[in-house]
Amino acid sequence: MILKASIFLILAVATFGAILEDSELMKVVENCVKKTNANESEFSSPNFLETTPSQPALCTAKCLLESLEIVNSEGNINMETLKEYAQPFESPAREAVATCGEEIKSVTTCDDMEKYRKCVEPLIKNS
Repeated sequence: MILKASIFLILAVATFGAILEDSELMKVVENCVKKTNANESEFSSPNFLETTPSQPALCTAKCLLESLEIVNSEGNINMETLKEYAQPFESPAREAVATCGEEIKSVTTCDDMEKYRKCVEPLIKNS
């Protein structure tokens, strides 16, 4: 996957690279991409974070949250886990991830990932 995909997916799940080995992470990402039939080329767009992702891309992000247990089976965001995964980010991004997690509170549908993206994107841009 290319960098833009990683950026969106990492923001969506509040970064998981520091906790999981890269190979573990890539297996989770690949599994979710395959499971949702997401088109990897969508993630390569230079304006990817500034446009509404397709339903499969949103579902991929939701799948990652669930796979990494950031979201439980009821759709509630585990803020401790979210903050743990956000640790490797620089302060403004780390704060945006946590702030938006607290605002969104739950991810029960793929469309909830769009709410999260819309929350995170301006906070990241303005930092």
